[in-house]
Amino acid sequence: LRARKFKYDEVIAMIEEATEVRSSAREQDFYPDPVQALGCEPSVFMAQYPQLYHGHAKNGCPVFISKPGVLNVDGMECI
Repeated sequence: LRARKFKYDEVIAMIEEATEVRSSAREQDFYPDPVQALGCEPSVFMAQYPQLYHGHAKNGCPVFISKPGVLNVDGMECI
């Protein structure tokens, strides 16, 4: 509601549009198989490039955890 200044009709239109966009992405296989997209198992990729989204903060924002200092460049080149 806040994004549309509490105008109910605009909120409903925004939600319907977002639903249509997501459904068309699924129809076109926009969300591929992770093994096919990465070229390896996700666990192997995460071991070499440790980053992930984990839940939400108290204010509702997604929590992103990244460890750039632990990145294994040689391992990423092998993948």
